[in-house]
Amino acid sequence: TWDARPYPFFPELTGIWTDGPNWRLGHWLTGRLGAVSLAALVRHLCLRAGLYEAFIDVSGLWGAVEGYVIGALESPRASISTLARHFGFDAIETEGMIRFVMRGRASVATLAHDDLVASREGEALELVRAQETELPQALKWQVARTDEDYDAALVEARRITVDTTRIASESFPMAIPPRVRRVRHGFEHPPNERRCRRALMEAWIGRESATFRLPPSRLALDPGDVIRLSHDGREVEFRLVSVADAEARGVEAVRQDRAAYDLPPGDP
Repeated sequence: TWDARPYPFFPELTGIWTDGPNWRLGHWLTGRLGAVSLAALVRHLCLRAGLYEAFIDVSGLWGAVEGYVIGALESPRASISTLARHFGFDAIETEGMIRFVMRGRASVATLAHDDLVASREGEALELVRAQETELPQALKWQVARTDEDYDAALVEARRITVDTTRIASESFPMAIPPRVRRVRHGFEHPPNERRCRRALMEAWIGRESATFRLPPSRLALDPGDVIRLSHDGREVEFRLVSVADAEARGVEAVRQDRAAYDLPPGDP
């Protein structure tokens, strides 16, 4: 449906049009035709890098991008990495192709201590927990608004009960739609605010990392897969970050909590 009411006044002016909240999940084309799917953008960047389309799998991506600027000479990999940090996805080389998958997937296997291969030193599993002072208390993202001449919009996520004062900030060359509200320090956009909270939670949950070795019978496991690791009387989810194949499969993994990927949207 093409709505004759002027966008973005509809759906923003709910005092005039009470059906404004329906726009976000509705069937209106107004305000949406200028966007591109995240999957289509990543595919386009891969094709620009010279990859054949048969080698690209973006079926595991979702989300939309209103605008994306490549403002400097950089590799397509660098452009995709920026998108990956913002939307939360991984690129995996598997089965002869490059596959892109969103994070937060369910576990595909459960491993116990007996399923691991001991190293020459006799250790089968190494767990590392980063210091709290190395992690950010707050994460600030700067993006651009698609209205008002692409002015800067600031999104912030913050943890309160932590013993650190570090603030991490990053600027994304990305445009967001104008469903924003003015807050104390600039502007806030619900989907981007949710992604910023997800990234902050990823940093804190991922402070726990694991290094272990698997037998060749676990060849089906790829980086990006999630496994449940039984250790010390509990099962913990880990996302595989890298796999090195030798006489055994050397695996590096970081902890994952699926709750970080199911955050409710903020109020517009």
